[in-house]
Amino acid sequence: MNNWRIEQDGKVYLKVIEFPVPEESGVGGESMWVRKVSGTDDKGTGVLDNNPAFCTAVSYGDTIQYAGGTKTTKPKYIGKVEVV
Repeated sequence: MNNWRIEQDGKVYLKVIEFPVPEESGVGGESMWVRKVSGTDDKGTGVLDNNPAFCTAVSYGDTIQYAGGTKTTKPKYIGKVEVV
């Protein structure tokens, strides 16, 4: 069991780390909740489910790609998925 995965109303939410932030923000990276759309808890795509405090690369509702998670580590932000 980890503290970065929540199941609610049949949906899975993951805490994804290392969203990029401006250097002047003074923080190393931002963590945000993402609703999993496809893939696994460790690697896949999801929809950003909160408003960023520092990250300017994404906004609430954007589809993002994440990877690098394991049973003991949170997945990391890979990039924004452009929906056409």
